Amino acid sequence: MTDGTNYAVSKAGLINARHYAGIFLLSVATLLLELSLTRVLSVALFYHFGFLVISTALLGFGVSGVVVTLWTGLRERIPLDRALAWSATLFGLLSLS
Repeated sequence: MTDGTNYAVSKAGLINARHYAGIFLLSVATLLLELSLTRVLSVALFYHFGFLVISTALLGFGVSGVVVTLWTGLRERIPLDRALAWSATLFGLLSLS
């Protein structure tokens, strides 16, 4: 397979325990951030802001799923290792802001 696209697809299809561990840790970190924001906003402000945090998080999960489903070139070009690394880095940077 000399075509770069086929190589990226076959390389992205190889999922091992490292990938599952990375996805698990990123998911746990996201849920813990959401839980802590819900607790802080419900104590410091009114409890309605807790529902705002949950609704915004669910909207983000839904939009990201739609983008990955419709934008197939994104899945095929970027290897899974690089995509997970960028996702974790962006999550860390955006959580600090």
